[in-house]
Amino acid sequence: MAGPVFKDSKVTSFVTSSRDITEWMKANQEIEDYQSSLQNLTSEISLVEENHRKQIAANIHDHLSQSLVISKMRISEMQKRPNIEDIQPDLDFIKNRISEALDNSRKITYELSPPVLYQLGIVDALYWFAGEIEESYGLQVTLNSNISSLQLSDSKSILIFRCIQEVVTNTVKYAKATTINIDFNKNEEVLLIDISDNGIGFDTSTLHKTNMSSSGFGLFAVRERIRNLKGEFNIDSEINIGTVVNFSIHLDE
Repeated sequence: MAGPVFKDSKVTSFVTSSRDITEWMKANQEIEDYQSSLQNLTSEISLVEENHRKQIAANIHDHLSQSLVISKMRISEMQKRPNIEDIQPDLDFIKNRISEALDNSRKITYELSPPVLYQLGIVDALYWFAGEIEESYGLQVTLNSNISSLQLSDSKSILIFRCIQEVVTNTVKYAKATTINIDFNKNEEVLLIDISDNGIGFDTSTLHKTNMSSSGFGLFAVRERIRNLKGEFNIDSEINIGTVVNFSIHLDE
């Protein structure tokens, strides 16, 4: 900074001052590096978690489910034998419990690592997920999309799907909403995702507090994943009106 010194209406000298901002620049760079590392770590943790989910789901399918199927088949064979009228009710009871266990194991497998995501892609996975939320919680879930299919890498599909899942799960747990709308659209090379609900809303400033709730931490993790994908993330919420979460991701990144 500099300023003139006047005497008799004439500039006789200049007064200057300066400030060394080297340390400030270093600190700012360290913060940016930390944020970048945090975003990368958040995404890496998500991918590691996803691999573990797939392994657990595969073990349930390959071992537990198959054992249950074999047991059910053996009981069916026993029921064909003569002179077992006395134990027929017990066999029916065991068979029904095995059927319930099979249904639950399939449900757990799909929740851990939905095969539809890897076999048919994220669009079909989202339609499946919307149906599961409706059936499980009695909410009205509407998915609108201008995309029939979308080619993405496995890692990007996983991160995007889990981000949407986290937002919807938060809504189910905390928003007391009756309707959820998911807009999943592609505009040129930008993926636009909007998730809105008619719930009780919340104070979005709590997302910046260090003692945030589990719901706030979940949304924080979503934000970091989206940023790591070079995307933009935003939340608007009004008390007793509802919440809108939107994020955009450049597909050519």
